[in-house]
Amino acid sequence: MISKKEDPLLISQDTLRILIGVLGVTLPVLLVLGAWGFQTSISDYYYTNMRDYFEGVLFFLAVFLVAYRPYGDDGWADSLITSLAGGFSLLLAFFPTVNHFLNHIPESLVLKFIPVEWSINFHNVGSAGLFLCFAVMSLFYFTRGKQAQRTPRKVLRNGIYIACGLGIGVCIGVIGVFAATAGPGGTERLSIFWPEAIALVLFGFSWLVKGGAFPFLNDKA
Repeated sequence: MISKKEDPLLISQDTLRILIGVLGVTLPVLLVLGAWGFQTSISDYYYTNMRDYFEGVLFFLAVFLVAYRPYGDDGWADSLITSLAGGFSLLLAFFPTVNHFLNHIPESLVLKFIPVEWSINFHNVGSAGLFLCFAVMSLFYFTRGKQAQRTPRKVLRNGIYIACGLGIGVCIGVIGVFAATAGPGGTERLSIFWPEAIALVLFGFSWLVKGGAFPFLNDKA
């Protein structure tokens, strides 16, 4: 039997998972530190000095998520959901948010034939889709496994994945409630930074666990 350390494919996938996890966990922290302050949302950092880093992370996430192939042809469902997440990440990168309250309005877009007024709609679709994909990954894909493989540590990891997925779902609900009850201006007049930041950290943490970043949670070889 080939051990995990001898299988270059598993090393590659675990490294990819850890990279995705690190990007998710550190994104809100580095945005706040880099801009030296809080914005009303993660997306509003597009209009700060951290714009290039924010855009870079979105593109890196898109590439990593689309490239993620954990089980080859047998993992088509995993590949589908991660590819969708990568596509939503690209929507966020190509179409910045519009915040009239803070005068955050892009002067021009990467795709010149798209009106600026449409940008917020594409952006919102990308944001909602990305967070939904994050929740689905934690709840339904990371928790899979044959009954014989459900070791005590696997059960513990599954508990973490479920907690992260449910937490992301709660964050999505909070953002939705804010958007529905904010009145004129929608989310432009309130801060959804914290539910977005928490959802990103939970997403990243679940990927770190999946990638084996915490040895005490991993099954013994």
